[in-house]
Amino acid sequence: MREYIIKPDYVSARVEGAAAAVVDSFIAKARKAWKPLSLRGDKVGFCGNFASGLAYDVAAGVVVRRKDYSLPPGTVGVYQAISSALMLYRLACVFKPIVQFKGREAYKCTWSAAFRNKALGIDILFYEWKGALTIGLRLTGSGQFSEAQYAAALDLINLLLAPNLTHPYDGVVAGSVA
Repeated sequence: MREYIIKPDYVSARVEGAAAAVVDSFIAKARKAWKPLSLRGDKVGFCGNFASGLAYDVAAGVVVRRKDYSLPPGTVGVYQAISSALMLYRLACVFKPIVQFKGREAYKCTWSAAFRNKALGIDILFYEWKGALTIGLRLTGSGQFSEAQYAAALDLINLLLAPNLTHPYDGVVAGSVA
């Protein structure tokens, strides 16, 4: 049996002091840069290949861009690092996302939540696809993705996958109980 890499302890120590201040500053930065986005009536698609170009470096504990579509040694796909359910929960701990729940009728995709980085002109979509977490990216204008846009998307993803990402309550790790 395989397990997800990110699986917080049922009860864990609280994130306190300097570590809490660092987490709080990253959350504040993310909340300032990324705003929840409603996709109701939206007809413009996302690049689903974005997630295929990412890998979770198990030793470093971060998501990195792949050079090609093969997984480098010591990495797994992002969908193998964290469950879609834990990602949805962590999105709720950081933002007030506009989640589209599609239920059983959706067949392959039961939920999705999008965010816009207006300053950089990109949208990111987190969604469940056949049980696995998937991430899409799109430009709000024309052209090609820039390194700054990729970096901002990776920063957000890495925040959400951080082992010390906190629930709003008192430094509890998101995914653990107080």
